Amino acid sequence: SAEIRSTVVDVRTSTPRPCTTKGMLDVDYVVSLLQLDEVRSGSGLADVRIAFAGNLKEFKAKPGNSTLNTSGDITLHNVMLNLKEMPMPLKGLNGNFIFNKNDVAVSDFKGQLGESDFVLNGMFRNVMAWLLLDKQRLLVEADFSSQYLNFDQLLSEELNTPADARQASGAAYKFNISPDIAFDLSASIRQAKFRRFRGEHIKGEVNLRNQIVSSPNISFNAIGGNFAVRGNLDARNRNHIKVSTATKLSNMSVDSLFYVFENFGQKFISDKQLRGKLTANIVSDVYSDTQPNTKTDLMQAEIAATVRDGQLINFSPMQKMSTFVKRSELA
Repeated sequence: SAEIRSTVVDVRTSTPRPCTTKGMLDVDYVVSLLQLDEVRSGSGLADVRIAFAGNLKEFKAKPGNSTLNTSGDITLHNVMLNLKEMPMPLKGLNGNFIFNKNDVAVSDFKGQLGESDFVLNGMFRNVMAWLLLDKQRLLVEADFSSQYLNFDQLLSEELNTPADARQASGAAYKFNISPDIAFDLSASIRQAKFRRFRGEHIKGEVNLRNQIVSSPNISFNAIGGNFAVRGNLDARNRNHIKVSTATKLSNMSVDSLFYVFENFGQKFISDKQLRGKLTANIVSDVYSDTQPNTKTDLMQAEIAATVRDGQLINFSPMQKMSTFVKRSELA
């Protein structure tokens, strides 16, 4: 049930009076009524108290001149949305959104995407222009937290791309960054997973501008030790994504490191042939496409490393010294 009052324009002054909406709305009904291209269906309830006034024509001509005045708030109650561009639904959406002209303050906005969960608190800036106009940038300034992120699902080509738009190559992953999204996030993630990688207690600052993700400090525990990383990811060229990082590894298990990173795309030496604890400082440039397939011929790195209690196990080049040393010792 809801009360809706429409805009009435005074023909003498061309001044629009506010349009107000107040009440508890069924999300599925609203989605079908508005016929939004990007939203296929929905469910749940939205408690709406919104007042809207302004000249849309003037706003389209000059989005930054505050000709659009939006106020009030929306509270979501267990909302689910099926989006056109994402086969995996957004579900369990709850939170409060307070509108102030072109911006929205977000309080305790939480939900799930597949196995991954999130909680956001902060500001969404330039929201109305981003929603109503083309080529407008949405800026998110927020604290982001999660108990678990499954990047196998979040980057999955099958789960994040409509069937008619998927890569003909049948790629497993898709990594794209919209040029119309920017953010400054303070992130705290309890656990994250991608292929063989498992990370815990991930914390840091993450920024996005013009399809470049950067961070001055990210730390997490993985592979029996600690990572500290700073750097950036440049995704402006979809087929030539560049990741530049400075990384400090402390007390890593060497065999686990090689296993998690799938032996770094080489077969000369594998995780089964290594033991020891690694401490290292690494400065590297790594290139890939959106799938992501690493371009190993372009990879560059400077590594200062120390291995303690190291072992080479059944490493075939060492076996060639058996003329001089017993093969059992070389094993």
